[in-house]
Amino acid sequence: MDFVLLAIAIALLVVAVYTGISYFREKKSISRAFRR
Repeated sequence: MDFVLLAIAIALLVVAVYTGISYFREKKSISRAFRR
């Protein structure tokens, strides 16, 4: 049971990191568009 909770926690962490990176890249690209 603990292994399942650990796997879920790791999965959520990976999703959160991936979402943060993609959001940061999108925000950076938007800032570049505004600079033009």
